[in-house]
Amino acid sequence: MELERTAPLQRDIREGWFLLARMALYATVVTLAVHCVVVAADSGYASVVAQEFGPIEILQAILAGLGFIGFVVAARAGDETAAVAEIVAAGLLFMTIRELDYPLDLALGQGSYKYFNTPVVAWALYVIVRSRKILPAQVAAFVRSPAGYLAMFGLFFAVMYGQVIGQKELWLGLSPERETMMFVKRTVEEISEMPGYFLLAFASLEAVLRARQRRRHALGMR
Repeated sequence: MELERTAPLQRDIREGWFLLARMALYATVVTLAVHCVVVAADSGYASVVAQEFGPIEILQAILAGLGFIGFVVAARAGDETAAVAEIVAAGLLFMTIRELDYPLDLALGQGSYKYFNTPVVAWALYVIVRSRKILPAQVAAFVRSPAGYLAMFGLFFAVMYGQVIGQKELWLGLSPERETMMFVKRTVEEISEMPGYFLLAFASLEAVLRARQRRRHALGMR
């Protein structure tokens, strides 16, 4: 009887330490990635790293794509946040296509990425309408999960902070040398967005782990 009472507690302790270890790993990966950009800039490759569809944009497209796949897997698992996972997956697919705007513009014409993103927006709206009755409860459950707060911070850095810190008015106001400051603006903007993409990819991993964990718990209760 005592063993039955302590087993759930021991399981929660193990899961808590495992979560803490994952968060430390995520923080280390993001720090190392940003440091690699600093090293590249110090080595004279700043113009290559921050160029249009350069290494940073390619990395961000890959991370957004991985996040899309992860949240699709989590949504298909059918847990209590499946609809939210599907909406986030649509958002990450939108971001992936947006990061690929440069090659798409070259291949298909200026602004052609919008044609690919239109059905993605329609998909997200469809999920919202379809799940409107259960969505508030799912959102509440999602924001309390590791995937939820990683996704929220990821969106903050990738969508909000990166855009604000990358406003040309800020950088042109610091120096009249337009060409130099526009280069600095782009570099800072890309570096500011990059941690957000990492966090969104990690959020998708957490969503998959959560879905598998809940499935194991459900099977164990049967």
